[in-house]
Amino acid sequence: MKKKTRSEFEKDEIIFRNMTFVIIGLLALYIHSLVYYRVQLGYKPPSVIVLLGRSIYSMILIFYHLLALRVTVGWFPNINIYQKPIVYLVKVTDPYLRFWRGSIPTIFDFDISPWLGFIVLEILMYGFENTPYLYRVIFR
Repeated sequence: MKKKTRSEFEKDEIIFRNMTFVIIGLLALYIHSLVYYRVQLGYKPPSVIVLLGRSIYSMILIFYHLLALRVTVGWFPNINIYQKPIVYLVKVTDPYLRFWRGSIPTIFDFDISPWLGFIVLEILMYGFENTPYLYRVIFR
């Protein structure tokens, strides 16, 4: 078995840290949903499947807006993307943008591959937004 180098350990640590943030975010959204349904609406909360679907929808919606902000920032060449507030935005959204880059050829030096990424996110959001209705149809 090959020994891991320092950079491979750092990559594993980053992946683990990102997964931890995702799990903590899901738990926070789940707890928020429980409190919302119990306290504000005054009735029994829906099933875990519905809450998980709504939580995933919320996370995708947040990422969608971050992605829109990142694409908008890319249109302005005088904004340095390596400065402090924007560099975090770039680190979060660039892996997703790199995945779609090159899938659609550029038109007049204009990269339209993020559109494909937005379309996929919108399809996912539509599916997770309608989780309560799908749950009722399938399981009741």
